[in-house]
Amino acid sequence: MDGLPDPNHDVVGTCFRYDILGGSRPRADTTAPRRCCRRVVFRCSRRIGLLPALPGNGSPVYWHLVFAGHSRPRRCRRIGWASLVAVVRLYRRHAALLAAVALQFVVGAADAQTCSASSGAQTAALIELYTSEGCSSCPPADAWLREAAGARNRPGSIVPLALHVPYWDYIGWKDIFAQQAFAGRQSRLVGWNGHRGVFTPHFFVSGSEVRDWHGGIAAEIRRINAQTAAVRITISASLSRPGLLTISTEATAPASAEGLELVLAVTENQIVSTVSAGENQGTTLHHDHVVRTLVGPLPMPGGRINEKRELSIDPGWQVAQLGVAAFVQDRHSGRVLQAVSTGSCRLVR
Repeated sequence: MDGLPDPNHDVVGTCFRYDILGGSRPRADTTAPRRCCRRVVFRCSRRIGLLPALPGNGSPVYWHLVFAGHSRPRRCRRIGWASLVAVVRLYRRHAALLAAVALQFVVGAADAQTCSASSGAQTAALIELYTSEGCSSCPPADAWLREAAGARNRPGSIVPLALHVPYWDYIGWKDIFAQQAFAGRQSRLVGWNGHRGVFTPHFFVSGSEVRDWHGGIAAEIRRINAQTAAVRITISASLSRPGLLTISTEATAPASAEGLELVLAVTENQIVSTVSAGENQGTTLHHDHVVRTLVGPLPMPGGRINEKRELSIDPGWQVAQLGVAAFVQDRHSGRVLQAVSTGSCRLVR
């Protein structure tokens, strides 16, 4: 950065504009802030390319150069509407920058990473698999769900959920991913489909039971994807601080729609579990799309809802593998009108 002003000169109230990306020489800029004494400020009107994901494109980036020996350097530190701030010092007898003392990266208002997703014009198929680590028939179904969510279907066409149920725990292996609430939802789906018994592995596609999951699910996915969406859903998740996941969701349906409900799910991918008892004793299982918690069903009066929830993250969860999903269902029939998922958000603060 040749051509910087000599710090021995009187630069009180003088600001210089420097294009970091283009490498142009600094020039006087009388529009820059003047509230600090004995400083040089570089104002860049473009975002620095090192941080393409940061907000603030087109916002000024201020570099505050505070001379050594300044009695109150804190008074001269300022983060305007910037995405990148560096505070550096110049020594009186050196005309070049020596080092950056501090470098702060600001992402959003709370220094948190956010991921989001919106549903498309067509209807996505919600695939629910009710499974258990204590069930010897379940690992093939788990693998099928993992493959279906990969290359087998185009992105956004399906929303996979693996819900572990606890009713096989008594035969020797306690499934740590199982929750009674998931078994309750499975029973509710069975009732909506006019049946009575529950079992594993058990598939439902957008609320409809599919027993021939080897061949029947693919046809259901194609049928559902061909339908124009009646509901729009947007969802976002952020790690506002360690141990707390904030989920914001908005869903809209035609004003005439009645009896709709929103359900939210937090999922986790790339789980490895070694089973030491029960039917799968000695087996290492690989899980994806495992539901860690369900929120809802939440009523949608007038076919609309705008929901924000803060959920505690269990210390045993892999934060970088968490994702969120949302779907809207008819509370009378269980039919799912639309679904959306962020996939793994990789929320690392």
